Amino acid sequence: MLNHFRQYKTYDKVFKSYAEVNAEYPAIYYGDRVETWRELDERTNALANALLDLGYKKKDNCALLLPNCPEYWECIITGFKTGIIPVSGVNYRYVPKEMHYVIDSTDSKCLILDEDYVDRINQVRPELKKLENCIVVGKRAPGDMLSYEDLIDTYPKTDPKFDWEIEPDDICYMPVTGGTTGRPKAVLMRHGDSIVACADSMCAALVANVDEYLQYVGEDTIRSLLKGTMPPLVGLSPLLARIIQSEGMRNLFKTPLFAQLLDGLVHFTASRGFLGRFTRNWPHLPSSPLFHWAALHSSTVMNMGIGTPLVFLTKKEGVDPKEFWETIDRRKVAVPVIVGDATGKPVVDYLRDHHDELDLSSLVLFESAGAGLAAEHKRVLLKYAPHVLISDSAGSTEALGIKIGTITNRGNVDEAETMKFGKVESDVMRRAVVINPETGKEVGRGTGEVGEIYYAGSTALAYYGDAEKTEKTWKIIDGVRYLASGDAATMDADGSIRMYGRFSGIVNTGGEKVYAEEVEEVIKVHPKIDKLGITGVPDERWGEAVTAVVTLRPGEKMTEEEVKEYVGGKIARYKIPKRVFFVSEIPMSVTGKAERPKLKYMARVIAEEGRIPTEDELEREFRKTVPH
Repeated sequence: MLNHFRQYKTYDKVFKSYAEVNAEYPAIYYGDRVETWRELDERTNALANALLDLGYKKKDNCALLLPNCPEYWECIITGFKTGIIPVSGVNYRYVPKEMHYVIDSTDSKCLILDEDYVDRINQVRPELKKLENCIVVGKRAPGDMLSYEDLIDTYPKTDPKFDWEIEPDDICYMPVTGGTTGRPKAVLMRHGDSIVACADSMCAALVANVDEYLQYVGEDTIRSLLKGTMPPLVGLSPLLARIIQSEGMRNLFKTPLFAQLLDGLVHFTASRGFLGRFTRNWPHLPSSPLFHWAALHSSTVMNMGIGTPLVFLTKKEGVDPKEFWETIDRRKVAVPVIVGDATGKPVVDYLRDHHDELDLSSLVLFESAGAGLAAEHKRVLLKYAPHVLISDSAGSTEALGIKIGTITNRGNVDEAETMKFGKVESDVMRRAVVINPETGKEVGRGTGEVGEIYYAGSTALAYYGDAEKTEKTWKIIDGVRYLASGDAATMDADGSIRMYGRFSGIVNTGGEKVYAEEVEEVIKVHPKIDKLGITGVPDERWGEAVTAVVTLRPGEKMTEEEVKEYVGGKIARYKIPKRVFFVSEIPMSVTGKAERPKLKYMARVIAEEGRIPTEDELEREFRKTVPH
């Protein structure tokens, strides 16, 4: 019993603690399927025993090529238990050669894949000399591959035995970056760092602008929170709301001491098994693919950080807005996660039309991780779920999670800015600073000086097999190890970080630097526009001309002048696209972010040759411009 109050330093022990506390309660929901913590423990034991019997050992790499499903999370937990490292993962949108690159470059000896991707893997399997076994999830496992369920049914469900220990400095998993600005890179993450990062991520959102949002938390928000965590206390919601909204508490929220206390409380209680007693009815729904770090990390934070069950959507690829909202209603989800407007736009549109069919009272926190949610979409969410808190957060795979964030609710939504994140002076551990790359010093507050966001605290260890890239990305400043994020930002006078996007997305036009994501944030909310990307094309006068590549919603029509007029007055004149190209499809990652090298080549071909390049052309150019 006392073990459930311990804060373990490795995920195998953290998982065991939650599994003991919540043995007969759901750990995973997937359509009609419900898997309890006991079943998750037993199935991961069986998979662990199977992998050990196949000869795999600590530090061997196992690649995952799966959609979101219980088996994906079972593979992650099995890795935690055994020290066999899950490579998370192989993007299911990849063509065979791209799949080959990830599997081969990570030295993966085993591949666990969905039955729908077998044909693609078979095209490159003969070239994968290090790959020893393929394990297929589904009913159609070929004769030369192993069946996942057969292994689960065959091997004992008892704890696996081996002659090594799982240590805090061991690698817990190896996420693969999205490759939107270059080749995908595998990132090494240690148990101890990741466990601390779970608490860091919770604090990045909760603590940073606590003085701005907590004073507006009302009775309905508190009721939703207590309903899922401490039902007997729901009746105290009116009293707690009055206390929170009192002048004395509002003044307390603004003090550094309160931020320090909240930060300390989160770090002290995270990853202790007893929390599962309070969060077992507080489901978390990651909507983006688990091979994307936002979903994998948020699932780790919620499942391993505070013991909540996970809810996976059944659509294998992409998000069906109808299933998204109906699942929130059916499973009483408390914390869904999306990735910016790529997911936010369609789910908000569906909510606008079907809100009267849904019960959203279980929602407490609606999180947009890795990309901010436009203020227009936040207003729609708050119109139909006025009690909910909306979190925007930023970080990266290498940063080991969320490092800066901000909370919006009905009280401060009118001041919400998509690319602005919470005050760093409220962040006790100083997990984010903005450094001028030319001077090596922090940028001045309120000066407009542009720098690069550097993340501190718990970050990833290194890139797998790439010492040169590791040295360029992680830097030591005044004895502190920082991660250079590649994100451009300024710091406001109040200590808030204002992000402009990737340095790799800069367009140099007429001596001015234009940040692609800053312009995209303004244009993408136009009701006729479905997707867009901003890039630069060569221009005799300007050097580069800011160029918008746009896809429209079905049935919509738009002209270049309409786009320019819409942007006029919202951003400086030099940032307004000088050219607008309308296409049927934009090269995008699975999380809805523009693939910059492909986008730039597409715009150049359209500008110079008056035609849209084929996907094969885009891929060939991508391979030329990005080192293997």
